[in-house]
Amino acid sequence: MKKLSAIALFLFLLAACSKDKFESKPQIKIISVSNEVVPRPSPNPTSTTITLGFADKEGDIDSSLIFIRQRLNRRNTTMIASQKFTVPEFPNKMEGEIQLVLNSTTQLSRGFNAIRIPGSGTLNEPDTMKLSFVLADKKGNRSDTVSTTVFVLR
Repeated sequence: MKKLSAIALFLFLLAACSKDKFESKPQIKIISVSNEVVPRPSPNPTSTTITLGFADKEGDIDSSLIFIRQRLNRRNTTMIASQKFTVPEFPNKMEGEIQLVLNSTTQLSRGFNAIRIPGSGTLNEPDTMKLSFVLADKKGNRSDTVSTTVFVLR
């Protein structure tokens, strides 16, 4: 009977000590990508919208989101140094969404030289890019890196 009581007490205490839903380190995840294939800009630039979800125990998300572009093309892999986007000011929030609209010319392809398709004359190879994001809070805690692949036609 004492063993049964001890086990019941242990299970009761275990259930009572529920883990917090959020952590001190920010958490981000990719909720959606509007266009995984970004069409050629035919007179006007095109864009893709990426929606990120975030959670932070203290609700003290910093004002910047780090964005890293990496070209994955077999003939010319390139990584562009991180770029920061300013996250608009908002009241302390423990969770929410951040929406990025990335222009094909200024934010996705900038800094990457077009790769010509051999023997095709003037045709360019589409860029395959890995887009990565990191979110920081005011205490310097950084989220894990989340990534998505986008194809940019030029």
